[in-house]
Amino acid sequence: MEECIIFRTRNWITGTNDFYAIAVPVDFGGHGSNNTDVLFLEPLFLEPVLKTTVPINSTFVAVGASLLCVGGFTNGNTLFEIYRLDAAREDSCAEMMLSPRVEPNVVVMDGKLYIMGCQSLDGIWGECFDPCCKKSSPLPLPPSDGLLNTVVAPLHSSKKILVAPVFPSAPQDVAFVYHVEDKVWEILDHKIDFSKVFVKGEAAVLRNSTTLCWINCNTRMVQAYDLVLRKWFISPIEGLDKVGTLVGEPTACSLFRLDDNHLCLLWEDYFGYSRYSPNSAHGLIHCTKVRVLISKGARGGSKKKRKKSKGARGESIFNAFVVSSQSYVLAPGATLVDGLAL
Repeated sequence: MEECIIFRTRNWITGTNDFYAIAVPVDFGGHGSNNTDVLFLEPLFLEPVLKTTVPINSTFVAVGASLLCVGGFTNGNTLFEIYRLDAAREDSCAEMMLSPRVEPNVVVMDGKLYIMGCQSLDGIWGECFDPCCKKSSPLPLPPSDGLLNTVVAPLHSSKKILVAPVFPSAPQDVAFVYHVEDKVWEILDHKIDFSKVFVKGEAAVLRNSTTLCWINCNTRMVQAYDLVLRKWFISPIEGLDKVGTLVGEPTACSLFRLDDNHLCLLWEDYFGYSRYSPNSAHGLIHCTKVRVLISKGARGGSKKKRKKSKGARGESIFNAFVVSSQSYVLAPGATLVDGLAL
């Protein structure tokens, strides 16, 4: 199977939760946000590759070429199921977790699912599910209360998972690290204050597991924390306004890693495809490749831009800019939920 991006949608016309497949975004010969050939490619029409009734409030992950949806809520019940999607049969078969969960945090590492939080009050906080043997085992409890709602970051190079609370009763500046191989917890060697930024769920991790990135879907700003520099960065994505419509009410978006220096931003256009075809119910999705740079001092950009952003000499500067983008027109009634690279 070639590398691709899979994203899921909720279709308010058919009532199904549909999956689409697109190619991993390439540079299309462009080198940045000023290349009009990159930014104004004609939208492509897409049809779903899979229609399911798997709950949309599950957590969507990939293990190798397998797609799984973890947990969810339906008919008044929180679910134990892990749905393994089968595109050939256009249905799903379910495995079972130890505890029912709605939109848990799920990190995939070494072919296993580390499932954390968002379970019933009498359930197990975290568990490790092995898709090969279809068995789940409980994770040891972290050294803190209040981790029902968390942000997580897979640190693949060190076989660790960073976990931090985003719950009012929990300490907002303490993060923890789970050692996957040793199965032990430790407190991160420095404090990270998550209370000043809007972050949710799993981070897209860049630069050899040192830079953690999230997207604020309300503002389309990239929020990043560098574990080496021990510093927060918040930046707009240069050139994103030329790709699609940023004004209006917030719409869905999803951010994930492509490689050590690039992110993929899937985002839904506020006006949909109706700006090209009035009264159309077709949604419009942008798949945007974003380059992330952290540089010292005032390097890069025009003199005017350097003067505006440099601050103290030698200060680290975070930049995010569009490398390439492709837009896709979806089936009528489809709205974006999330996506990932496969």
